[in-house]
Formats: sequence, structure tokens, C-alpha cells
Amino acid sequence: MGAGASASYNMPLWTQFLTKHAERFQVGAQVAQALKKPDYEGAADILEEAMSSEALKDTISIEYGDGKLQGVTLDPVSLLLNKIARNFILTTNYDHVLEKAAGRVGIHGRPTLHGFPQQTYADLIQKQKPLLYKIHGDCAEQSTRVLTTAEYHRAYGVGKEVDPHAPVPQILGPMVHSRSLLFVGCSLGPDRTVQAILQLTQNTIKMTHYALLSEIKDEAKRAEKVKALGQRGIRAIWYPEGQHQYIATILQALMEPTPVTPTFTRLEKNDLIYELAEHYPSALAARDLWKRAGGLVRQMPAQPENATQMWSALLHRIENSRERMILLLEKVQEDGSDTPVSMAYLQKLRS
Repeated sequence: MGAGASASYNMPLWTQFLTKHAERFQVGAQVAQALKKPDYEGAADILEEAMSSEALKDTISIEYGDGKLQGVTLDPVSLLLNKIARNFILTTNYDHVLEKAAGRVGIHGRPTLHGFPQQTYADLIQKQKPLLYKIHGDCAEQSTRVLTTAEYHRAYGVGKEVDPHAPVPQILGPMVHSRSLLFVGCSLGPDRTVQAILQLTQNTIKMTHYALLSEIKDEAKRAEKVKALGQRGIRAIWYPEGQHQYIATILQALMEPTPVTPTFTRLEKNDLIYELAEHYPSALAARDLWKRAGGLVRQMPAQPENATQMWSALLHRIENSRERMILLLEKVQEDGSDTPVSMAYLQKLRS
């Protein structure tokens, strides 16, 4: 989730933020020149030097803090994102929109992490645990913020090229290779996060990612954008130019039932996949369960990247067969594991 998804709360986009406050401190021309390149980090450096680090911190707290969320009706986009991706959300935003929306849709106790304790993230990602990861920090904590050149160097590595061993690329790596990402409120321009994704997926694109983008009318520019995204393994889902209300419409469509039964949503199916991947993480364990449920070994994916991909492929083979699904989930329950999603799924299938 990018800054565009929080714009409805009167939170400025980065260009707007930098331009607005540069004018206040008489460095508007310098910041405008940096943004034209575009050099967002350099623009932030100019602004920080003009207003002081402490003043910049306070300004970010005001512009993106909870004061903007008091007494407001939450946008359907933030609510739907929490429903669709309740186990994992990645954002470059400083604000607390996603955290507040999570409580409204019944998500409690999901960790919100920022900064770079890499082992913590690696453990949660590998175990498919719920997580909201704020790549560029939080408006209330300057020490984890990523905005100026020095802060970007700390997060992504020194120089124009992204260092794959730097904190953010190391955290992003497992994500872009094991999950299909949906970008919402992101322009996907030439910034460091996009650079990191490009380098991490270059020559090793395994997953297809998607982005909700405002339609580009100019055919040449649109083709250029499609090509640039394709190099990153990202497919664009276009909505009418400037009509951002369609984002909620598209997200709502993702909540529609799967073919298994009218009462199942894609969210529930994803939760089931993550649960099976956690309890049957190896090919050997999966093959044993699959055979006991009447499946053929040759139906299993030959070389799955991970357990999530393996179970996604297996469930896809039987999702239109109620009987096969019931048999599989009965075997899961026989194993005596703590699998509440499988149990709930099984009860719905039996009803």
C-alpha cells in the first residue's frame, strides 16, 4: 500500500509534502529542481537542512499522525485491504490508517513492525504469520524512518544500485519470490522500493504481481509503463483515469466467492492455504496427506518454490470437487493438528 491509498484522509502525497513545506522555508526552487530529476531523497535532504531534523520529525507527525484520523469515516479501501490481506500487508506509509482499519474488521493482535530486526521478519514470513510491515517506518518513530539520502542508504545500501544485502532488500527478497503482491496506491515510478523489486526479480521472476493503476490515455506512455512493469513481473489492472473510487470496486470483486461454494471467499481460501503450508511444510508431509486423501503423487507440483505455492497448486486441482475437499480436510483433522481454518472450512462444506 502506497501513499495514494491514504490521500482521502487529507494526507499529502510525497511530492505535495515536500513542495508545501519547501515553500514555507524558502527552498521551493531547490526542492522543485530535485523533484524534476526525480530525486526525492535529495529533495528531502534540502528540506531537512532548511527546517532542521527535529522540525521535520514534528511536521511528519502532524501531516501523517492520528490527528488526521480523528472523527473520520474510514475509506472502504483500507477496510477491504485488511480483509483481503489480513495475514500480510506491506506499506511505505508512515500513517496508522491500516492499523485503525484492522480493528474495524475484527483483526486484533497482528504485529505491526518497522525498522530492521531482520530475524524477526524472516521468522514471521517463513511461518506465514500475520504481519503489517512498514518499510519506511512510522510517523511516531524517527529512528526507523526512511526519507532522506542517509536514511535510504541505511535501508537500501549506498549508491544508485540497491544492495541485496541491505536491510530492506533482504526483507523484501522472500516476499517477492514467495508471494503474489498487489500494489494499491503506488505509482510504481523510479523509486528505491521499485528498484529493489526489479533487482530482486531480475532473471529470476517466479511470481506474478499486480498493480491497480489509473489508466494512461497516451498509448506510447502506457506501453512504456506496461514494459517497465513487466520487467518487474508486475501486471497492471487499469481503472478509468483519475476515478480512484474504482479501487474499492476492484478490491470488493476480490472478495467474491470461489467456485467451491457460494459461502467461501478468496480470503478464506488463502487462509486455508497458509494453514496447510504451516502444518505440512515439506513435500514429504504433503505427499503423505495427499495420498491419504485419494490424490495421486503425479498431481503434485514437480518443484514448488515453497509450501504455500505447493498447497495453492494442490487445492486448485480439487477446488471444484466438494467430496475431494471434504476428504482432504477430514484427514487434516484426523492428524490432530491445531487447524481452525480447516475445521471451519470442513464444517461449511458439510452444511
